[in-house]
Amino acid sequence: MGVAQISFWVFVAVLVFWAVGAYNRLVRLRAAIKQAFTATESQIRQRDALLTQWAEASRSLSGLGRRSENWPQRGQFLSGSPAHSRSYGPRSWRKMDRCGQFAADAPQVRRAPMAQATGESHAADAVLAACAQVLAASDHARAWPSGARAIAGLRLAEEVLGDARARLNTELAAMAPLVPMSPMSLTRPVIAPTPQAEALAAVDASLGFARHQYNDAAQTYNDAVAQFPTWVIAGVFGFRAAGAL
Repeated sequence: MGVAQISFWVFVAVLVFWAVGAYNRLVRLRAAIKQAFTATESQIRQRDALLTQWAEASRSLSGLGRRSENWPQRGQFLSGSPAHSRSYGPRSWRKMDRCGQFAADAPQVRRAPMAQATGESHAADAVLAACAQVLAASDHARAWPSGARAIAGLRLAEEVLGDARARLNTELAAMAPLVPMSPMSLTRPVIAPTPQAEALAAVDASLGFARHQYNDAAQTYNDAVAQFPTWVIAGVFGFRAAGAL
């Protein structure tokens, strides 16, 4: 065997070893993307459970706002004469509260705006629908976590959910002054941060970290796919660029 043949087979062996190494590296990097997506999906599902509870609680608050249209507020009766005003003292007010005769005796009582409460309920429904869309997109992306199209669909669903959450937060803030006083109390319920809201904030932070880890893994993989001459192996064996969340 001549020197030329030996040199040729040595070159072929080196090329094969390099190709095997490059292929294995791409496989490892793609597996790292899958592992990072698994952690991200776990946080998405935890957030979905909390968001569902939050949206359902917001519906209850919306119902409270709707019921407030039947609750007269103290000092809000419109009277036609001083005698009429004196006839509705605290004792009479409590009696009407028990008997439910507001429509007959005080037809001009101020009511909480119904459009506000109804809009808040629609915002809660939008959050629930967006959560379902995110879960569906996550299930689709789980089969191919390095697929750019699947990840793009999940990213779009996340943006829709973010908009729905922002809208519900805004309407909840506007809803707070409309939460009625109890007819038997001079105090008004206060909408304050709850353990559920704190848990949701913690899950959002964990999800943000998991998303960052996924994007780092996807970027490392994409750099390897685009690197010369690794892109030759990537093209031959179907390694495609991954999407970012």
